[in-house]
Amino acid sequence: MNKHLTKCLIGLALAITTAQAFEVGCLTSDLKKCTLADLQRGDERRQIVLLPTGFTKDDKGEFDTAVQNYATNMVNAGPEVYSEKYKDKFIFLSFWMPGETLESSKAILGGQIIPHPIRENFGIVVDEELVKTAVIDIQREHGRNIKPWCVVTVFNTTAD
Repeated sequence: MNKHLTKCLIGLALAITTAQAFEVGCLTSDLKKCTLADLQRGDERRQIVLLPTGFTKDDKGEFDTAVQNYATNMVNAGPEVYSEKYKDKFIFLSFWMPGETLESSKAILGGQIIPHPIRENFGIVVDEELVKTAVIDIQREHGRNIKPWCVVTVFNTTAD
């Protein structure tokens, strides 16, 4: 597995089958839709893959908004922040997969809201082994141009 993917893995897992179809979204660092040429430049750009957990089929608009907000915040983080300073190197790929809510204990990515073991309130978790499977499945379905530098899970929750 790619060292950068392992280092950047931000609590991601994915409970899918290889037959699952992924709906793909892609944004450049200018926050415009990607072209095939943008994806083919994958070796030059750092692909940040965003995957949902806790979103149902009716929540696609919320997921798309969360992806847009994430990409916007990354490339506008401040002139001395790595993600803005080198924003021309980033490409944001989202893969939509509806599933169950986080409260159902059957959410895609194995996402859950659990009592935090140290502080008050809650924590959010996913199953990292499922992440590896998800990335492999995505690469299998979408080909060699998918080479994540980092994988981010977008949780559908407002829990503290």
